[in-house]
Amino acid sequence: MYITLTKRLREALAAHIQAKYGEALGGNVPNIALERPPKIEMGEAASPVAFELAKRLKKAPRMIAQEIATGLGAVPGIARIEMAGAGYLNAYFDRAAFWAKTGEEKNQGGVLDKNERRNQPQSHREHRETNGQNNC
Repeated sequence: MYITLTKRLREALAAHIQAKYGEALGGNVPNIALERPPKIEMGEAASPVAFELAKRLKKAPRMIAQEIATGLGAVPGIARIEMAGAGYLNAYFDRAAFWAKTGEEKNQGGVLDKNERRNQPQSHREHRETNGQNNC
């Protein structure tokens, strides 16, 4: 799910940058790098793309990041995008949708959560314990 959301974000940023700055960039949109911020309070993904654009457009990275953050529009699965620091773009995932989707994927994969394991028949748990699993 994380990869899907970052792919959507990368594509949305590239399309927006192409539309807004494409002519000034000669049609060459820079690579949209996404990183994980050092703290979750800073969002789930961050992009330093405004720094690359600042060099090529001869504008301040903070100004470019603010223009992108306010003009980007809705991206499915992303709650908001904010300008941070000297010009980073921080993306905050829609956490309720993210965890709901992650739960769906987990259940489709046949992985048992803690409550499901607890509700297994006693004979199944005993079988696992006698085969050397879950021994302390």
